[in-house]
This record gives sequence, C-alpha cells and structure tokens, in this order.
Amino acid sequence: MGRKFYCCEFVNKHYPTPEGYVFLKFGHTHHYNVMDRFNPDVDDGYPKNYDDWEITPKFSWYFKENNRAEEEEQMWLNIQYPRSKYKVWVENVLKVEDNTKYSNNTGITELRYMTRDEASRAMKKLYERRERFFDESGTA
Repeated sequence: MGRKFYCCEFVNKHYPTPEGYVFLKFGHTHHYNVMDRFNPDVDDGYPKNYDDWEITPKFSWYFKENNRAEEEEQMWLNIQYPRSKYKVWVENVLKVEDNTKYSNNTGITELRYMTRDEASRAMKKLYERRERFFDESGTA
C-alpha cells in the first residue's frame, strides 16, 4: 500500500513558542493526506487530540514500501535530530502548568525543538534528499 513520510510544524494556539524557535514533527502515515494523521474524525484506532495545535505540513514524500518511510522517519528522529539534543518536554518549554497536558496527544512526544535557522536547514535537507533520490533512482 505504501506510506508517506512527512514533516509538520506545530504551533500551540494557547502557549507561545519561545521567540526564534519551532517545533517540528517527523513521522510517517498510511494516509495520502498528511493532515488525516491528526484529524480526530479519521479513525486510526488511537486517540487524537490536537485542538490546541496549529499543524502545518512542510514536507512529504510517498514511498511504495512501508519500511522505507519508517526508515526515513527513524533517520530524521535518531540521526539528524536526536533526542539527546532536540527532544524536550513540551509543557516545560511552553510553560504549561500541567506538565502532563499533552501526554495523551500521540506524536507530541516526538516533537523536535530547534531554532528557526535549524528548521530552515532541515527543510532544505529534506527537499535536497528527495531530489537526489529521484535523480539517482527515479522512483521511491
């Protein structure tokens, strides 16, 4: 069936992200429309509660093989933007009093926190990587 690897920007509607910083989420989904991954009306078998978030897809790449999308996600989460440097407790960064407020929002725990400059470089790398891949193989 195939899967789509994606990168989305998350902006909280109630708590401001510190100036000059951004939250990005790298992930994969079986949905053709990346936003269906976050839509509570689309039943995936797990809870979705993203009412507090403005989510903007920034990049997507369809792979015919599910494992390729999963590998791409893992590369961005563990190699390019590893937990040790980019993973934060979202509630602490946003100064939310309840430090478990977003614990049940699937995907929030995988957000990567970085400067806007780092996020711009990430986007550039994503597009270059996809372009290079198509130049070499012609298909995903």
